[in-house]
Amino acid sequence: MEQLSFVEQALRGLRELGEAPILDNRQRERKTFLTILAVSELPIWRLDELVESQPRTSIGNLLLRIRFFEDKDSFAEFTVNELVHLYGYSDFSSFVKQYKIWHQIGAFEWLPEQRVNQEKIPQSDYMPKTFIYGGRVESIPSSQEWGIDYWGARRSPIEDWEIPQNIP
Repeated sequence: MEQLSFVEQALRGLRELGEAPILDNRQRERKTFLTILAVSELPIWRLDELVESQPRTSIGNLLLRIRFFEDKDSFAEFTVNELVHLYGYSDFSSFVKQYKIWHQIGAFEWLPEQRVNQEKIPQSDYMPKTFIYGGRVESIPSSQEWGIDYWGARRSPIEDWEIPQNIP
């Protein structure tokens, strides 16, 4: 069986759909590009450390995984920019400050092996009491305006820890 990298698998899938990205500068008719998003290695409440240690790094397209309290077997993926705007914040620092508060009160924990921000209690138990309302923008764009099917849509490849170990 042929071993393909994630990029090669994605390109093959796009070709089958007729959406192959430009890989050859001579072919300028097709304008679909492949963007590979990286999953954050830090919990949301520590993202400001990444900005401080690497000030020239843009983290807006960094993927954040969140497993909500009700979802035991799945997680949602959002980019930093999507979550900042989805919550209605006008800036990154207010967003991180919010998650620091939620982490301090025990609403979230970090699962490093899965790179998942795990919600530990239902939103109704902590959000009304701790939500920061300052610095919010007026309108929140729809998922279609962001070019995704729905908020939280998965965009990263399946990882080893997700594959059941008892499959022969």
